[in-house]
Amino acid sequence: DFGGDFLIQSGGTINRNISFYGSLNFFVDGASDDIDVLIPRMHVMYSPFKNPLLHIKAGRFEPRVLGVSNFRTITPAFGILNRTIGDNEWNLEPYQQGIELSGIFGKGRLAYSAGLVEGRGNKQNDFKDFYGRLESKFGGMRFDGTKNSEPFTGLISDTWKDNSLTFGIFGYHGEADVKRTEEEDVEFEGVNSVSSKNSIVRISHTPGLGGGDESEEDDGLTKSDRFFKVGADVNWFMEKWNVITGYALQHHDSPLADDPEQSIAEHQIFFETDYAISHWFTPTIRYEVFLQEQGGEMLQRIQPQLNFMLGDVIHLFVSEDFVKDVGDSGFNAATGIAGFDIAF
Repeated sequence: DFGGDFLIQSGGTINRNISFYGSLNFFVDGASDDIDVLIPRMHVMYSPFKNPLLHIKAGRFEPRVLGVSNFRTITPAFGILNRTIGDNEWNLEPYQQGIELSGIFGKGRLAYSAGLVEGRGNKQNDFKDFYGRLESKFGGMRFDGTKNSEPFTGLISDTWKDNSLTFGIFGYHGEADVKRTEEEDVEFEGVNSVSSKNSIVRISHTPGLGGGDESEEDDGLTKSDRFFKVGADVNWFMEKWNVITGYALQHHDSPLADDPEQSIAEHQIFFETDYAISHWFTPTIRYEVFLQEQGGEMLQRIQPQLNFMLGDVIHLFVSEDFVKDVGDSGFNAATGIAGFDIAF
């Protein structure tokens, strides 16, 4: 199957204090030839001070909760960002709508973000979710892009090696109306939620970007589910090596519309490393595990990928998704992808 996406992005500044950014994504599903159109990001940002102490962002954006984002990677989508639990269709990406405050302090070594957003992914509701993140960086460039308060010269040799260690903690609290869909169950390779009462869950309309806004007609089984996601992540750069790992506990009070007394808690872990063999070749491998406390059901994924850069604008990649689901004796090849990205 052949699929792909086309992304139009635009951003700029109105004056020293106000900037804007937006993107329009056209995605072609290789299996069905359906075309999805998303506006994953559309926001303005106000920076009242000359220093980066405070930025105020309003609109549609990916919340700064974890230290990784599916918009800022050349590897497959992170399950910890686009995974859903039970009948609650919430996930962190591709976007949330609301307000986010962020900034840098502590001599450029500490950064924060905090937001108040609507819980995208479910039927529209009046609930307001909130989240926060605090991170600290040791070594390398400061969060403001300088080193020892002096800007870099702009030479590649200044920036391509950032020997540093970044540690972050985060939390997200939300509430959503959930309902049981009566559609025939459909599996999505490697990212379907696993539950003894609701084993197959719709994960996304757009693979790699998370759930869409579409909602089914109300079947009368709608109720509220309170949930939270807390955890930490570490990002380590050492010469040509990069290692990033993270953990999250995601807990839902009542995510199953047909079983309001059932809560679900899931432990989510990822580990990714890459090595820049040269400026044009970087192999990457990621391991993810999702373990639900109810029944001890576990889903594991291994995703190796080879990345090739041709000049400054062409990225070629080959990847495979190996999945070990409940009841499997070993890992099975789920989805192989070969493709390219062009930026201009």
